[in-house]
Amino acid sequence: MELRKLATLMGLFTAAVGLGLLAYALVIYPRLAASYGAADQYLLSEENGYTHFLSLYSEHGLSFEVKANITVQAWVKGVKLGEGAAFFSNLPPGHHVVALTSTGPAAVEVHLRPLLPPHLTWAGGAALTLGLLVMAGSEARGLLERRREP
Repeated sequence: MELRKLATLMGLFTAAVGLGLLAYALVIYPRLAASYGAADQYLLSEENGYTHFLSLYSEHGLSFEVKANITVQAWVKGVKLGEGAAFFSNLPPGHHVVALTSTGPAAVEVHLRPLLPPHLTWAGGAALTLGLLVMAGSEARGLLERRREP
């Protein structure tokens, strides 16, 4: 009887930890600022050929958002990430050199945020599932014990 209560409490604790990890991963983590600054501003002018290069690295990928006063383009390895006065793209994990270009003088603001590491979601989901399974198994065993008692 006491072992069943302990198993139920352990399942509840594990499920609570899993729910906490999921809440952190899905609610809190996306609102954290990147460690290297939430936004940077660049001036594309005739002196720099209306071009600026950004060297970026991330283990889990980056959310890349550009806002400018005129149309700009962002390129990585000859592939266009986006074009316009405002656009958004995700960069995969790894090292990237992003080229920002325009046809005239431009004030560009770049927002970078790390993408969610998948292991946070997996660990939270696994802990929540395990905790719920332990609680369900413990309660099912308790029901079977009560049926057996005369």
